[in-house]
Amino acid sequence: MQVPLSEGLIYSMEMIVFIEIVVYVVSFIFAGIVPLLLPGSRFETGVLRFMLIFSNLGFMGYPVAYSMFGEASVFYVTLVNLPFGFLVFTVGVFLLRPDLARQPDIKRIVTPGLIASILGLVLLGTGLTIHHLSMNQSRSLVQ
Repeated sequence: MQVPLSEGLIYSMEMIVFIEIVVYVVSFIFAGIVPLLLPGSRFETGVLRFMLIFSNLGFMGYPVAYSMFGEASVFYVTLVNLPFGFLVFTVGVFLLRPDLARQPDIKRIVTPGLIASILGLVLLGTGLTIHHLSMNQSRSLVQ
């Protein structure tokens, strides 16, 4: 999230957010209909809905994007992962544990990943940067 804002970047971000909204709306609709056609308990239905909505885009998404499109693509992959991280740790928790929906636990929702994502957006929006150390500078600090 430590990239300078420009008109082109803002336009790209808007397009990515729009596409993500469409993808999640379609996924939620699909996940609402498909389990109705299959037998299963409340917990099994929640797992099926979770699988239909959330992919495993973070594990291999970053290295594949980096190797195919370069360092700049990691920003866009991160941008795609923001709503994923928020939704998987809020809605996803309740899909997998429907018993928690009656008494939500804030500790299960507010995670380090969610906090880091919000801080990253704040840094991006404000233009603030975090000083970055090269590997050589890091080693000299440790020694």
